[in-house]
Amino acid sequence: MQVATATKPSAMLESGSVNFQAKFVEVDGIRTRYYEEGRGEALVLVHGSFFSPWGSANTWTLNIGGLSKKYRVLAADKLGSGMTDNPNTLEDYTQYAIVGHMYRFMELMGVKEFHVVGQSNGGYTAARLALEHPELCKSLVLVDSATLGPVVGEISERRSELFANAPKDLKAYIRFHWGKLSVDRANITDEYVEAGYYMATRPKAQQMLKDLGSSGLEASGRSQANAKRFRQDKEQTHQWIREGRLTMPVLITWGASDPSAILSVGSQLYDMIRAKTKKAEMHIFNNVSHFHYREIPDVWNRVVLNFIETNS
Repeated sequence: MQVATATKPSAMLESGSVNFQAKFVEVDGIRTRYYEEGRGEALVLVHGSFFSPWGSANTWTLNIGGLSKKYRVLAADKLGSGMTDNPNTLEDYTQYAIVGHMYRFMELMGVKEFHVVGQSNGGYTAARLALEHPELCKSLVLVDSATLGPVVGEISERRSELFANAPKDLKAYIRFHWGKLSVDRANITDEYVEAGYYMATRPKAQQMLKDLGSSGLEASGRSQANAKRFRQDKEQTHQWIREGRLTMPVLITWGASDPSAILSVGSQLYDMIRAKTKKAEMHIFNNVSHFHYREIPDVWNRVVLNFIETNS
């Protein structure tokens, strides 16, 4: 009987890459994975999920090609997510540390001025980068971000109902999870799922789940350190927005069918921003969901590029 031998992962899979070959850089001792495509002004893409085993910059791989025709696109895995190293201490499992890590990544990449796009949890990171460094930020794009937006209803209840009866198998769970946040699930390709599964099975990802006390397949936003400070940080963020500190053009894009970051969150966030921000727009896409930028990448890219080029 012939015994099957394990095959070595491809160079793309070894780096968790999809469509483009990712690179790595040391950011203050944190090995950080990122994509870099194109030339010109820096356009920084910040992915969603909070310390996720499989949430990563791969979420932008259907958008990078089109955006990089006009900009130098940089998309890094956030601290602790994807293939980027975990925080050095339990006290650094915070949104605050994520923002600091992303800014240091940009500094090390030689970014002097930037346009920044943040999706979901990454929308909070993008907004803080814009608020803390308004002299460097040329435009801000926020995508379905309940983390940044005002509280509307109970998001934990919405997500608990949404992801009820999830499969126990990890690969099936990843496909199920992303599928629940998409209307058109064609964007959830086998390659995309395989890369997410590969990252989620690395020792680093398993250690992260252990650090956050999760016995499940994802971190589910757990972090005692973040619980201690995020509420205050978010209140400060909203106060800065109300004071008019978002001095750059701001675009909000939202999927009308998002069952998690529901549309009323986006509408209230827009009202907060437009009250004190001169150039603010909201674009609502119908029949798409949380990952609408992946569901309709060419359409979404055109809206974002047109906004940046018209207003900055």
